[in-house]
Amino acid sequence: MFAPSALDVELVMNWLADNNITGNSSSDRGWIYASITIVKAQDLLKTKYSIYENTSKNQSVVRTSEYSIPQELSNKIDFVLPTIMFGTAAAPLKSVLTMRAPNSNGDQSCKSKITPDCLKTLYNMQGFVPSGNSPIGITGYLDEVANEADLATFLQKYKPEASKDLRFEFQSVNGGLNPQEDSTGEAALDVQYTTSLTWPTKNICMSY
Repeated sequence: MFAPSALDVELVMNWLADNNITGNSSSDRGWIYASITIVKAQDLLKTKYSIYENTSKNQSVVRTSEYSIPQELSNKIDFVLPTIMFGTAAAPLKSVLTMRAPNSNGDQSCKSKITPDCLKTLYNMQGFVPSGNSPIGITGYLDEVANEADLATFLQKYKPEASKDLRFEFQSVNGGLNPQEDSTGEAALDVQYTTSLTWPTKNICMSY
């Protein structure tokens, strides 16, 4: 449903090839990967990369504040990474988020916390069981990935049947890491909820 057309992928591939860059498309055609130097990236994207430092966290990233792609590809390419994303790893999330529910109907627990069952009530998903073989991909940036131990604990509490058949897979993209000793933040939260809401669909956490 969301995959680009074969022609769109071909146009992007041709653009890379015209610049002597070899691109590789993901199986669902949603991503195109290329391994190039900073100098080549600057020339391709008409930009200049710099090293940005977060002194409070002793972290540094290579990013740019702007970039350019050909006009004819502007509606074919959603974004290029790494470029202008300056996110930082979030503080550990050890509990279910609390918030006021958007309406007062349905699961009353939604007034105090957001759980998978609460989300199913809000989105009218009660009793829905996904089918099919297509996996769900969740992206993690800046070493944010799903913590397997935390995920197991979450599922035991909110989706016990899923904890017995944990369909979760890690994939490294372009050298992305999987630091289980301190892997929390948004990516961990994303995987906890997508796994509990979409079981038995396989979830794949991709670290960039």
